[in-house]
Amino acid sequence: MTDTWTLVVAGLVVALLRATTPILFAALGALVSDLAGCVNVALEGLMLVAAFFGVMGAVQAADLWPALPVWAHALIGGGAALLAALVLALLLAVFHLEFGADLIVAGIAMNLLAAGLTVFLMASWVGDKGSTATLVSPALPALRVPGLGVGSVDRLIAARRLRRVRAEDLRHMKLPLRRVLPFVIVDGHRPGAAPPAPTRASGAADAGTGTGVVGGVVAGAPTQLGLFG
Repeated sequence: MTDTWTLVVAGLVVALLRATTPILFAALGALVSDLAGCVNVALEGLMLVAAFFGVMGAVQAADLWPALPVWAHALIGGGAALLAALVLALLLAVFHLEFGADLIVAGIAMNLLAAGLTVFLMASWVGDKGSTATLVSPALPALRVPGLGVGSVDRLIAARRLRRVRAEDLRHMKLPLRRVLPFVIVDGHRPGAAPPAPTRASGAADAGTGTGVVGGVVAGAPTQLGLFG
């Protein structure tokens, strides 16, 4: 009974920490605003736009700059989230300070604007009105493959409909081969398969590791990628 109770309490604590962390940061921001003499009721709207543009910023960063590491995509998404929240906060300040709108009413208006704007942009962007956490869309499975964004996946799918895709085709798409090949099947390469025997024309093999260089592409047993690798 003691072990069961310990597991229940531990799970509850973990769930509380996971659920209250974003709310805690918003509460700290509200505390700073209150100490400055400003009651900011637009915190919900700020969190909504920051979450939406943070996720979409990271997705677009992976599509536009697939050669960047994963942590750089997350960093760009975080910057987009901060910028979106700052723009909404600036809009609230303009309505209150320049036009004399009541701060409470203007804050509620910002919350309503953020709630409608994020749903509208979500539907316009990916064709889904759901939340980004449970989004089911054919455009976002690219997030499962490091180095592939939404546009890159669309180009890869379109190329597969026309012919057998080779590693050279991935290079023409400007995809990072070392990060993509361990997860993508192309002509002459299958993740986890034994490397092909090198030839004089195509390259040489390292006798110590058995890794071959075929057509300028390292062919060997794929390794699991790390977050910062």
